Amino acid sequence: MRSVLSHFIVLMLVCQAGSVQAQKGGLEVACKAQITKQLREWSVTSVTVDVAEWTKSHRRNPTLVHGDFDGDGHLDIALLIQNRLKPVLDYSERAYSSLIAVCFSRPPAVILHLIDKPYCSDFIERAPKGQRYYDFETEKTGTYPLDGVRTICFEKASATYVYDGAGFRRIVDGD
Repeated sequence: MRSVLSHFIVLMLVCQAGSVQAQKGGLEVACKAQITKQLREWSVTSVTVDVAEWTKSHRRNPTLVHGDFDGDGHLDIALLIQNRLKPVLDYSERAYSSLIAVCFSRPPAVILHLIDKPYCSDFIERAPKGQRYYDFETEKTGTYPLDGVRTICFEKASATYVYDGAGFRRIVDGD
């Protein structure tokens, strides 16, 4: 009996993990559809060789992160994109054309928010709710009230965007 119960528990965990992966994939497809409706031309941001190697070694996707960015308990997604069909690597051109697309999951809908001209554009990561920060612009400390989308200038600086109910507030948390 114990063996059957343990197999059932393992099966339930595998099914839940598969469901989360399907949810993530469906959310990404829905988000990209919303981006296409909003922008005439766009592509996922290109990353430099150094960023690609670093994020691969840390098992991260440099252009896509998941988190609960609006605090409603649903998994949301953020993508680092460029408002052009062909991504570019040249830093100044890449920085100028970069956007962060954040899609809130509001079943059955997806709500798109675009963050124009992010502080950094090399890659993104999730800044977890509850993490402490120091804001170099305001010279204040605080705690992220929700998951945030952190933009990274590789080995230089970072800024995190946190949703405040109306839009995204920037916190320059790396210098």
